[in-house]
Amino acid sequence: MNIKECYEKLGADYEDALKRLMDDTRIKKYFLKYAETNEQPQLEEALKNNDYETAFRLAHNMKGISLNLSLTELYKASNELCEMLRSGVPTGDPAPLLERLRQVHQDIAAAAKEIDD
Repeated sequence: MNIKECYEKLGADYEDALKRLMDDTRIKKYFLKYAETNEQPQLEEALKNNDYETAFRLAHNMKGISLNLSLTELYKASNELCEMLRSGVPTGDPAPLLERLRQVHQDIAAAAKEIDD
């Protein structure tokens, strides 16, 4: 599978990523780099410890990465969590959003493994 097919599989916006990053090589490079990282455990730990500043920062980082790479589902989930934490304390239960982020990251990691070298 090539990077465009990967984006299609994930429901991500390949054309937007292409406008921003200019070519498939860059998109693939940064997509694979993100797929290897997982800030989810750090985010969960921060929330568990009521460290909402760190949790907000991590959610905000995910939101920025998702916008730069045009990863639509990652953006939706990270943006919701970011907004929930923006005031300094959660304005709701973050557990469903954490689960959604976990699933989105698993989907991205699985798709990354299918990309042709």
